[in-house]
Amino acid sequence: MKPLSALSFVALGLVASGCVVSATATDGPPLTGAAQSGSLGLAKFQYACDSSTLVCAQDGNAAAFPSYIATGARFKLTGRYDGESPATALVLSPIARELVSTDPDGTLVALQAGWGGVELKKRGAGETVDFAMFRIATPSKMVFFSTYGSSTTSPVTGAQSWKMSELGSRLTVSQRTLVQAIFRSSGGESLAGEVPVDFKVADPSIVDVSSLARGRVELTPRKKGTTEISAEGGGIKATLAIEVTGGAS
Repeated sequence: MKPLSALSFVALGLVASGCVVSATATDGPPLTGAAQSGSLGLAKFQYACDSSTLVCAQDGNAAAFPSYIATGARFKLTGRYDGESPATALVLSPIARELVSTDPDGTLVALQAGWGGVELKKRGAGETVDFAMFRIATPSKMVFFSTYGSSTTSPVTGAQSWKMSELGSRLTVSQRTLVQAIFRSSGGESLAGEVPVDFKVADPSIVDVSSLARGRVELTPRKKGTTEISAEGGGIKATLAIEVTGGAS
């Protein structure tokens, strides 16, 4: 994995709330993605795992369904209607296209703050089976989460055996450590959705920064010293002071 002094990645809109997010193999059965019932109670909607998901279930969906999406963010939802056979074609589309648009590959894009939503329709019939609503909010703050130790490979493989904790303005590094940027609204709500972020380290001779799967970056200490990491995206810039207390690992 090539270390970078400046790189672009996709920031995480926190799906699960709280200051510490964990999912371990010893907690019980493998996690199954959380589905949300539609407003009519006839269908289930799921948020597909992407770089906006801290805890990703082994079925490829987020372990918690998000309530808030960041403006400008890209995300994917799937809908399932159990009242029809699998052969019945259903179409998922935005309700208000001035708030949410759709890319050709089915990716949804949150365009502006407000109430957004999607509806599940029978293809060609124009009949709505069910719909789901969510809030879209403008990011106003970026915070950082991290994890370290032998569990750092788990987010890449998808295994449910890692813990991420919210940081303040400073991080002490003595071994390989994962760092993730998180967007929040002015009201403190965690925002889901992929938002491009530029991540830079002031002195790459002290710590290397490498890109990982699902938007995380890995810090690898090189020598003792202090430096700073900056992250910029969604109109917000945040910095994290780094103190390296150990050499190369």
